[in-house]
Amino acid sequence: MKLVTTSGKVPANLPSVEATAADSFRQSKGVASSVRSHQTGPAMSRSLIDGLNPPQREAVLDDSPALLVLAGAGSGKTRVITHRIAHLIDVLHVPPFQILALTFTNRAASEMIERVEKLVLDPQASDPSISTFHSLCARILRKYAPAVGLSPSFSIYDSDDQLSLLMGVVHELSSSTDYERKTSPSLTSSEGGNKRAGLDRNKVRELLGELEACKNAGINVQSARERARGAQGELVAEVYARYSEALTQANAVDFGDLILRTTDLLRENPRIQHQLRDRWRHILVDEFQDTNPAQFKLLSALVGDHTERGRTFVVVGDDDQSIYSWRGADVANMLEFQEKFAAKLIKLEQNYRSDPPILDIAAKLIARNQYRLPKTLWSDRGEAAPIVAKPCLDDRGEARFVSREIRRLCLDQQLNYSDFAVFYRTNAQSRILEEQLRADGVPHCIIGSVGFYDRAEIKDLLAYLRLLVNPSDRIALLRVLNVPTRGIGAKTLAELEALSRPREGNLAQTLQGVASGALHLRSKRALPGINSFVALMAHLRDRLDEPPSQLLQALLDETNFIDHLENRQTRSKDAVSHVAELVGALLSFESEPGDSSLAAFLERVTLDRGPAVDDEGQQATGVVNLMTIHSAKGLEFDTVFVTGLEDELLPYKRREEEVDTEEERRLCYVAFTRAKHRLFLSWASRRQLHGLWHRGEVSPFLVGLPGIGVSAPAPRPDPQQHRRPPAFAPRATDETVEPLPDYESETQLRREPLAEDSQTHFGETHIVYDEEEVYPTGPRPAKRNDKRERANKELTPGDHVTHSRYGVGLVLELEDRPEGVMATVDFPMTGHKSIYTRFLRRY
Repeated sequence: MKLVTTSGKVPANLPSVEATAADSFRQSKGVASSVRSHQTGPAMSRSLIDGLNPPQREAVLDDSPALLVLAGAGSGKTRVITHRIAHLIDVLHVPPFQILALTFTNRAASEMIERVEKLVLDPQASDPSISTFHSLCARILRKYAPAVGLSPSFSIYDSDDQLSLLMGVVHELSSSTDYERKTSPSLTSSEGGNKRAGLDRNKVRELLGELEACKNAGINVQSARERARGAQGELVAEVYARYSEALTQANAVDFGDLILRTTDLLRENPRIQHQLRDRWRHILVDEFQDTNPAQFKLLSALVGDHTERGRTFVVVGDDDQSIYSWRGADVANMLEFQEKFAAKLIKLEQNYRSDPPILDIAAKLIARNQYRLPKTLWSDRGEAAPIVAKPCLDDRGEARFVSREIRRLCLDQQLNYSDFAVFYRTNAQSRILEEQLRADGVPHCIIGSVGFYDRAEIKDLLAYLRLLVNPSDRIALLRVLNVPTRGIGAKTLAELEALSRPREGNLAQTLQGVASGALHLRSKRALPGINSFVALMAHLRDRLDEPPSQLLQALLDETNFIDHLENRQTRSKDAVSHVAELVGALLSFESEPGDSSLAAFLERVTLDRGPAVDDEGQQATGVVNLMTIHSAKGLEFDTVFVTGLEDELLPYKRREEEVDTEEERRLCYVAFTRAKHRLFLSWASRRQLHGLWHRGEVSPFLVGLPGIGVSAPAPRPDPQQHRRPPAFAPRATDETVEPLPDYESETQLRREPLAEDSQTHFGETHIVYDEEEVYPTGPRPAKRNDKRERANKELTPGDHVTHSRYGVGLVLELEDRPEGVMATVDFPMTGHKSIYTRFLRRY
C-alpha cells in the first residue's frame, strides 16, 4: 500500500482532481514492510482494536455522522485516528481515496502516514490523503489556478516576503493624495532606523498582522470593505485590497490566501465543490482545537451535508491545549462543535505518558479555566518521583539549578541528555540557560532558533530558483537583482519601478525591455548589470528540465556565488557550508519517488516553514533540548524543567496588551503534561531580560496547587503607608482583565528572602511569601505615563485616538479609576477595547 501526503512530492503525470483527488497529493512510500496477507471480516476487526482501551475502541468503531473525540494529553489520539482510517479501509471497505485526514504540521502528517502504512493490511489498497491544511489547499489551487486569477506556477510567500511586498504597497499608498493624511500618522515615522521613504517597518509589520487577522477570520477583501468603519477601517480595507492585487500581479499567495482562496473557490464554483465533496466522504481532522475561523469555513465547505448516508466528519483534539490564538486559532470551534454539527462526544481520559503526580497538578491547574470541556485525566502508573518546586534568587541561580540537576540525574538515574527538556515562555530567557549549560559542559540544543532555510544565503538562492519557476515573482526578483553585486543601485531600481507601472508592475518585463533596448534608462551605468542578469535568467530557464541540483550548481557557477560569500568578512565558511547543504538537500529530494521538479521542491520547502510549523520544534537527540513552551507542543520527555514561572512572564504580559489568562494557563498546562516521570518548576526573584532587570512575583498559576507550597496571603496593606513602596506592587496596565470567580487571590502573593539552595518537593514545605524583604539592586518597574495621561484629560466621548496596536479608534466612554482614566474605544477591525488613556494618543 502507498500513502500520500500533500506536503510531499507529486507524481509527474498529475491526474485531474475531479477523477482521482487522492492521487494528486502523493508522496510514494512504497509497500510497508509490515504488510501481511489480506484478511477480511471479524478477525481483521478484532486485530485492529486489540490493545485499544474502551473509549479508544469506541472512537474507532463509531459510525455517527459527526464525532468529537476529546483527547486529553497523552491519551493516544493519533492511535485513534490511524486505527480509524485502517478500519474504514480494511473492515468497512471504504475506497481509500474517499478518506481525507488533515493536520497542521508535516511532522504530524508523516507520523500518521507511517502508522497507517503498518496498520492497513491490503497491499492493493489505494491511497488515502493525509495532508496539512496548507498543502491540501496549495494542490487544489494549482489545479484550479485560472479560476482564482493565478497560474499554476504561483509562489507561496513567507512572512519576510509578505512584509517586503506590503512595504511597497504602503509606500505607494502613502504617496497618494487621497490617503496621505490617513496613512501618515499610523505608518510613517520621522525617527531614524529601518525605514523606506519614511515608512516605519515595525508599524507596517503591525498592519500586516491586521491583514493576517482578517484572513485567519475568513474575511476576504470584499468582506473587509463591507466591515470597514471610519477612516482607519477604510485604510486597512484599502491596503488589504492593494496588497491582494500586488500578490496576484506577482503570481503569488501567502499562507492565509491558501485557505481563503480555496474556500472562495469552492463557494463560487459549485461544480468543483461538489466534485471534491463527492471525492472525500470521510474527513478526519487532528488537533482541531488549533483551527481558526477560516479553516473552519474551509472544512464546512468540504464537508457539506455530513448527515448524508456514507459520510463521516470526525474531529480530534483537546481544548485544554489550545495555545495559538495569537495566530488566529479559535478554541470556540471545538467548544461549539457538538452544537453546530449535532456531534457525538467521546472522551479519551486515560493518560499513557505522565505519572499521577504530574497529572494531578496539571488537572488542578487547568480546572480553573472557565471555558473548557470537562475531562479527568488518569493514569495507572505506580510509584512516581515527587514534583520539585524551586524558588531562586535570580535567573543565574535558576540556570545553575537546572544544570546541576541534569548532571546529577544523569549520574544517579543513568539518564541520557536527550531525556531532558528545559522550557521557557520567551526566547529571551534562553541565553542564561545556554551559557550555564555550556560552562558546565552539558551538550544542548536550542530548538526553534534560526532555521536552515531562513539563512540569508539560502534565501538568496531560493529566490533565484523561485524566479526561474515564476518570472512574475516580484519579491524574489528584488532580492537577487543585485546579488552578487551588479551595480544596480537604489536610484536605478526606482527608475525601473517607475517604468514598470504602465506594465501592471511587472518588473521582469521591464528588465527585458531595458535589455532589448525597447526601454531606456537615464543612466547607462547599470545597463551591463541588467543585461547580464536578464541573460543569466533566460539561460537558466532554458535548463528547467534538468535535475534541480544541476540547475543550482549552474547558478552557483555562473554567478560566482561562492566567491561572493567568501568575499564577505563574517562567517563566510558557515555560509559556504550551508550552500553545500542545500545542494545535498536537492540531491536527496531527487532520489525520492514522485515529482522531482524544482517547483515541487520549492513548494515543499515553503510549506515546511509555514505558520503552523514555526512554533513546533523537532526533538534533538543526544542533547538537552531547550525550547519555548509553544515549541514543545506534541513532544514528550522523561524529565521537564519549566523555568520562569513568574507573574507577567507566565502568564505573559505584553505591554499595552490584554492578558489572555485562560490561554496562558493552557500553555502552562501543556508544559506540565510534556513530562513523563519528573517535573521541575522554578522561578526567580529577579531576572535580566533585554538588558534590564525585572523583579518578579511567583506565577499566580502556582497558587494553591497541590504540594507546590505557594499560598495566597492576607490582603496587602496600602502601599502608601510604607516608607518605601513594595517593589512588586501590581503594575498599572492599559487594558483591564476581569479576574475569574474565586481566584482573586492569585494576584495577591507575598514573598520572603530565599536561600540559594531552597526547594520544595511535592507534598512538603509550603513557601509563603512576605512583604518584608531585602530589595536587590536594579532598576525599578517603569512608571506609568502620567505626562500623556495629563495631556489626555480633555478627551471626551466622540474623540478619535490612536493606539500602537489597534490603530485609530473612536472614544465611546470614559471612567475615572484609581489607576487612571479608562477609555472604552471602538476600533474598526477589533471592536471595543478598554484602555487607559495614557496608552492613547489624540488623533
